[in-house]
Amino acid sequence: MKNVIERAVIGLIMLAFVGVTIFLGQRAMFFAAFALATVGFYELNFVLQQWDMRAFRAPTLSFGTAALLAFYFHEGKLVVATGILLLMASAVYIVLKSDIHPKRVIGSVFTFIYIFIPFGMLLDMPHPLYLYLVLIASWGTDTFAYVFGMLFGKHKLIPSVSPNKSIEGAVGGTVFSVFMAWLLLRHMDAEHIVWATLIMLAASILSQFGDLFASKMKRASGRKDYGRIFMGHGGVLDRFDSMIFVIPFLYAISYWLNLLGW
Repeated sequence: MKNVIERAVIGLIMLAFVGVTIFLGQRAMFFAAFALATVGFYELNFVLQQWDMRAFRAPTLSFGTAALLAFYFHEGKLVVATGILLLMASAVYIVLKSDIHPKRVIGSVFTFIYIFIPFGMLLDMPHPLYLYLVLIASWGTDTFAYVFGMLFGKHKLIPSVSPNKSIEGAVGGTVFSVFMAWLLLRHMDAEHIVWATLIMLAASILSQFGDLFASKMKRASGRKDYGRIFMGHGGVLDRFDSMIFVIPFLYAISYWLNLLGW
């Protein structure tokens, strides 16, 4: 019970922080995204170094920050070029340093894509509604999955990856997060609400795979948590792992819906 209360309090504090950041506008969101991405970079590097795939620190942080700035100024077309420049810079470095294994280039590019791109996409969402849908699909699903798993969980979901997650929790988290999204969409008088609800169903399921993927990497490296920055919630990647999968999905959906004139 103590753990539940602790998680709830920290969760509310984090939700309030996100709400205040959104209210303060794009500049505050940029600094928040930069801080979270930087901490997430170091957390992921602790995992990657277990497999000798640690990212090159200075180039990855520099090009990652450049990608965040590109998204901030709504110049998404520069992000691909930034990623390729990171690949080229890393490749040149390992050619000059013969004692460095090429898989560190893979670690740098993976870190760039997995950490900096999703946080950058948050800065380029076309409408604040998408930011709230990201929160519902990720944190909403995770919260309700935790509650339903604790109350009704009997059948393990994928015990080899995350032994505490249950099928009942996964289903309950998805159902209630989709219901919350439906209520928000109705309140906002959103058009095409049926299609939007189905999209949120996919986002909720995808968020759980994001959580499981991060858990698999963590367990493969022998770590319990990515960090301790959030008391009771671990590190940035422990708390934002599902969001990292949801953000690109909804970002892409928003782009295609805009092309369709929705």
